[in-house]
Amino acid sequence: MTLLEVRNEILGIDTEIIKLIKKRLECADKVAAAKREEGGSAVDPIQREKVLKRSYDMAKVAGIDPEMTREIFEILIRMNEKRQAELETR
Repeated sequence: MTLLEVRNEILGIDTEIIKLIKKRLECADKVAAAKREEGGSAVDPIQREKVLKRSYDMAKVAGIDPEMTREIFEILIRMNEKRQAELETR
């Protein structure tokens, strides 16, 4: 496989990652609606820790750096919390 072919493969993977992030944010919209009905707030420290632990454990099993994976999920969670907070103010 040539360098260009590998880079094109990475481009395809990056495209899928962006689509999955968008899909995750769309779930945040649904979470925000459910929280409105149930009286929850955008930030849920218990759920946040569950997601971070789950991502850490899954990364270990997959053989990738669990600390860096946790950092990625911290960013994803912040994106979701921001989106939910924006929806709360509408």
